[in-house]
Amino acid sequence: MKREQLGRSLFLVFAGLALLVPILTAVLNNGGDRVSIEAGPTYMYAVSGPFSWRFFQWQIFGHNDLISGLGTLHDMLGIRPSDATTWVGLVNIFNPTLFHVSLLFVVAALIARRWGAAVRKC
Repeated sequence: MKREQLGRSLFLVFAGLALLVPILTAVLNNGGDRVSIEAGPTYMYAVSGPFSWRFFQWQIFGHNDLISGLGTLHDMLGIRPSDATTWVGLVNIFNPTLFHVSLLFVVAALIARRWGAAVRKC
């Protein structure tokens, strides 16, 4: 019975954290309506922006490059730099966004729920 309660408690904790990440992102976001960019001769970094930018595109480690190492591939495929940034932000799990963090907590909550249910069946 204790393991079942632990599984339920872990589910609630991780589900709460998964909801808390976007809520805190929206509440604490002061980036305004437009994405601000810092640019130089060989780089272009987005430094602040609205909720959608901060949650889905702002990468936690390093810079959010609008000009990436895959620039040639993006040119060949006809992808605009802003679209490429969105794709990299959603796909690159090695430089996570807040969306990835929230998704990780959802997966952890589902695993805890499944673990609690498996303990209950035994």
